Amino acid sequence: MLTNEQGAMKGFSMNAVPQSVAGSRVQAIAPWAVRGGLLLWGGFWAWFVLAVGIGDIRSGLAGTAPVMAAWFVSLTALVAAAWRWPRLGGLALIVSGIGAAYFFQHPAPWLMLSLPAVVLGGLSVLIGRNACQAGRMPR
Repeated sequence: MLTNEQGAMKGFSMNAVPQSVAGSRVQAIAPWAVRGGLLLWGGFWAWFVLAVGIGDIRSGLAGTAPVMAAWFVSLTALVAAAWRWPRLGGLALIVSGIGAAYFFQHPAPWLMLSLPAVVLGGLSVLIGRNACQAGRMPR
């Protein structure tokens, strides 16, 4: 039995779970956790845009429909890009989050729109980087 300087078996943590197994669990769960966050974030904003669009429909469909369509297309594109190409989509989320923070000069949109986009984008970039270093595409 191989041990290190502290007397613990090599390759095992204090809870006797092999470190390679613990690391592989995190690598297997992390992409799906980020994707779940993407769906929650994109789904919330799609619902919000729909609710606001229904409320604004009185001002005319010609003015409301293009704005709603632009939001739906951009949200769908960001979530789909981060899902399929985590590094590229993550960078797009970071840029869009920073752009939203610049455009919406109020703390509420910063916390609800910009911050989640930047955090999810950063996590997507990390997941994509780790997957590429391991020689596999993220699932």
